[in-house]
Amino acid sequence: MNVVISGGGIAGLSTGILLSQMGFKVDIFEISSSLRDLGTGVQISPNGYRVLQLLNVEKEIAPHIFEPENIHIRDGLNGSTHLSFPIKEMTKNIWGGKYLNIKRFDLSKVLLDELNKQKSAKIHFSKNIINYRQTKKDIVAISEDGSCIPCDVLIAADGTFSKIRQQMLPKEKINYTGNFAWRALVDTKDINDQCLLKNNCIWTGPRKHAVTTILKNGSLINFVGVIKGSQKKNNLNFVENKQFALKDFNGWSHNLVSIIESAKKIHKWPIYSALPFKRWTDQNVVLIGDAAHPMAPSMAQGAVQALEDSAVLAKQLQRNSTTYHSLYNFHKVRLPRTSQIQKLSKKNMHLFHLPNRFLVKIMYLIIRILTRMIPNLLQKRLNWIYKFSI
Repeated sequence: MNVVISGGGIAGLSTGILLSQMGFKVDIFEISSSLRDLGTGVQISPNGYRVLQLLNVEKEIAPHIFEPENIHIRDGLNGSTHLSFPIKEMTKNIWGGKYLNIKRFDLSKVLLDELNKQKSAKIHFSKNIINYRQTKKDIVAISEDGSCIPCDVLIAADGTFSKIRQQMLPKEKINYTGNFAWRALVDTKDINDQCLLKNNCIWTGPRKHAVTTILKNGSLINFVGVIKGSQKKNNLNFVENKQFALKDFNGWSHNLVSIIESAKKIHKWPIYSALPFKRWTDQNVVLIGDAAHPMAPSMAQGAVQALEDSAVLAKQLQRNSTTYHSLYNFHKVRLPRTSQIQKLSKKNMHLFHLPNRFLVKIMYLIIRILTRMIPNLLQKRLNWIYKFSI
């Protein structure tokens, strides 16, 4: 079976590896001329780590990862801790695997190296699939330069603004969430907050929040600051003067502000999401990753759900006698889970941005009391996400 994948990101590379391991012939077409280092980090929870084990890359990512001891929810203005849970201990004792932070580029590079080891897989850079047509015999993927690539299955892993999804579901819309994100990478030697250097921190405040994670075996801090605000049309990622970010976080904890001050470069990213799509397939064409379920980043599950998609789709294609049934079952299995995570991601962003600080303190006080009364409360709320396995 010949498989064409549009998009060489985490979803596309992971799917390509797994399918080629199963004996499928795989061609990945990526619009960029090479892997790009956008200076962003991702969190991989245990459910995603299990897919990395299936991909046979756990040893290769080891030099690049950082495992946080805890996840702290902190008051953005004074730096005090609202809530904390021992993510490393809980992962080891309850969910298995690892909870880790890694640069997106490092993860993609490891996946690309693994893909290149596969005899039946190949990636084609500077090649953009923009639409498709289906015949009685096969599918024809059509690239921007006009070339036609016949295949048996077309997998759209081409991101939030997927060209293939726009053809498949022309009435579905991607919406600006009303929030944009400041993103920066900073050397840890420039930062003096020991709590920040060992843990993942979520800093909450009125109408904005920030997330700090440690990358590259402890050498880098990844800063993401999410702000309510308007966004210029078509500006998807651009370098901005950090003075604007400092203005947005004026009055916040010095430990957080010092990260922005230390940044040599800062990017501004609009955040888009969508309501769950009722359909991800068109005969032998299927959507995966952000093309299928774009979501706000407030659950740290975007990359992980792409990894899960790759494993479930590969399993369905291996298991079923017809491609149609494989893709149908993939959508049927994945939609309820990804829809719930999309919903929770949106809800989390709202909670992180609550404008009344007094109500925020009361909310976290109630949560602390409940977790003392019911010690496994948090575990139960996260089990359905982190215990997932293929």
